[in-house]
Amino acid sequence: MEINKMEYIVVHDILGRVRIKIPRLSYDHNYAARLCHLISSLQYVTTLRINLTALSMIITYETSKAKTPIIHAEIFAAIERANDTRLASGKISDSIKRENEYFSLMRLGLPIFALVLALLEGPLSLTLSPLLVGILVLLSIIPILSMAISRATKEKQLSIETLDSLWSILQAFEGQFIAPSLNITLDETRRMLGDTITQSPQYLNFDFVEEHTVWIEIDKVEHKVPISAIQEGSLLVAYPGDVIPICGKVVQGHGLINVQRLTGESTLVHCQECHEILANTFLIEGKLWILVQEVKFDTQFTSRVRLLDKVSAEGTRIEKYAKEIEKKLILPTLAFGAFILTITGDLSRALAPLQLDLGSGLGLSAPNTVFSALAYAAQQGIYVRCGRVLETLAYVDAIVFDKTGTLTQRKPLIINIQVCSEGISSREILKLAASTQQGLNHPLSKAIMEYAIENNIDILSTNRWEYRTGMGILAYINKDRVVVGSKKHLEQEGINIPYNYLSYDNQNSDICNEHSEHDSAKFSYIFVAKNAQLLGYIKYFDPIRSEAELVIQYFQNLNIEIYLVTGDLEQTANYIAEKIGIKQSNIYAEADSSLKVEIIRNLKQIGKTVIYIGDSISDYDALCSADISISITEANDLIRETADIVLMNNDLKRLIYTFEIAKEALQIINQNAAIVAAPNLCLVLAGIVFAFDPVAVVIFNYAANSLAELNSLYHFPR
Repeated sequence: MEINKMEYIVVHDILGRVRIKIPRLSYDHNYAARLCHLISSLQYVTTLRINLTALSMIITYETSKAKTPIIHAEIFAAIERANDTRLASGKISDSIKRENEYFSLMRLGLPIFALVLALLEGPLSLTLSPLLVGILVLLSIIPILSMAISRATKEKQLSIETLDSLWSILQAFEGQFIAPSLNITLDETRRMLGDTITQSPQYLNFDFVEEHTVWIEIDKVEHKVPISAIQEGSLLVAYPGDVIPICGKVVQGHGLINVQRLTGESTLVHCQECHEILANTFLIEGKLWILVQEVKFDTQFTSRVRLLDKVSAEGTRIEKYAKEIEKKLILPTLAFGAFILTITGDLSRALAPLQLDLGSGLGLSAPNTVFSALAYAAQQGIYVRCGRVLETLAYVDAIVFDKTGTLTQRKPLIINIQVCSEGISSREILKLAASTQQGLNHPLSKAIMEYAIENNIDILSTNRWEYRTGMGILAYINKDRVVVGSKKHLEQEGINIPYNYLSYDNQNSDICNEHSEHDSAKFSYIFVAKNAQLLGYIKYFDPIRSEAELVIQYFQNLNIEIYLVTGDLEQTANYIAEKIGIKQSNIYAEADSSLKVEIIRNLKQIGKTVIYIGDSISDYDALCSADISISITEANDLIRETADIVLMNNDLKRLIYTFEIAKEALQIINQNAAIVAAPNLCLVLAGIVFAFDPVAVVIFNYAANSLAELNSLYHFPR
């Protein structure tokens, strides 16, 4: 049964087992890794094996879990989806790695053997059959020629492999056996080194937590337990920002989940009672009670950043630019060679332009520079998702900071509870507020919960609970409608906030922190209402990071515009901005998630390259909208997974280190471009004018590439 002649074909199919030939497995290791990840994640697949020699994948599966046509359809869909370079790569088994190494050595062995015979037949003048040597040289060209034909067929254009194979074949027919065999040997060696680089990312997975914990409900009481404690039949409770680690069915609640981990695209799905939930999704908004139906997870699966899973797929701009120029020069190069042959009648001079190769040197040195830079950044506690992110940093001219947790210490201090309604106590206000914050990872939620515990406040259970991203919470407690959140949130719920609400400060409060003498401009407020009536507010203070002013000053010295967005009141935002040196015109207070996105889009529309730095669930949309997204390691799972860069050790100064590393990496890539291009052009010119020895051309060409490679490794210590 033929599925797609160009991509794959089913060569053998029996019940419970299928063999599929996929030619791309021979030269694209990243594709193979993504495909392994997708196929092995299918619940009915029992074994998976890749035979690189036969370019095929053998899959066995359980027929009892699904009908064969459905299984085949999902396997074929996975083969297509693996083309998406945004998907995470899986791990290739040791047996496949060994077979890959064997296959590579076989490809390298033939040109080496041909080179040895060419040297014996040529400089050493041993009596060997030129026909035999020529045949071996031509056989060693077959892999490159096959790749050239494959790419020409699929991409509908000629590639650098076309020039390489044509040059090697014509040199062999000219009786020049050493040059083509040496060129192929060095080329296959370079490809093996490139494969080594592209395979390395699979071993650079970093976990930001020891073991994931989840909430489960037992006898109407929620308990926080290790993920390993989940069993079939458990009732999992999911809050915004949580990873859903199991497959199950929603039995209560509703919310929005993000399926990016499953599909590779950020897609939101609304879930409510009776909906089936797949493992490895995120809850964005709402609250879900999920009956666990299948327990199949890795207790360390959360919060991983695969450092280089996109280095090869998302090359640097200069590398892509060199390859684009190279592609555009192929036809003119062939035409130029034909013109030289017509004018001079000398085939050796006509073949010289075919040695033009700008992409190969950068194709290895640029990813290796990025690899070295990212590995060095990781040693400094900076995890960068891919090389494109590192390069884009050099073009950034606007940074948008969310206030809480990025410019502040993420350790809010509750000052006191202010009562705004008669017949209510500050303890009752704290009890209602704390009861709505259960399960949330936001620093303010944690601070309120801790403050309630310190004051021996009983926490009530909620009958219904809704999280409004970036705004607050709506809950029902003992049939009372409780609204907790920002001033804007309460006003949207139809609750009137008196214009002089601050006049209640330090009045009617029987819970008060000893730090209540702080300047009022420093404070932030979270309001509490019940049944459409404002009860009071919690006044708190989140200290500014000690390094924040230094970081802001560094970027302003680089002429990068700094913006501050916060859901806080304007007076608090102005206070923070004044302390760390942000212009008043660049402050956006009382900002919800939609306003944050609008700010970023407006900056991008005027040509700005924008970084957004945030660490809460309300920052998710803004992080997705920015050119580069950055979070702190203490952010929740969803934000860390979304961010392009994660700063470890809760240190904002590492943002400065990130820029310094990016600048140095870009300088090295530019140096390598000159190192590769200058000798290449000179050698082509020498071949045309002086009929330069093709063996010397090959040696000098690869010497320049090697020098660029060494330059990539020198600057960043491993």
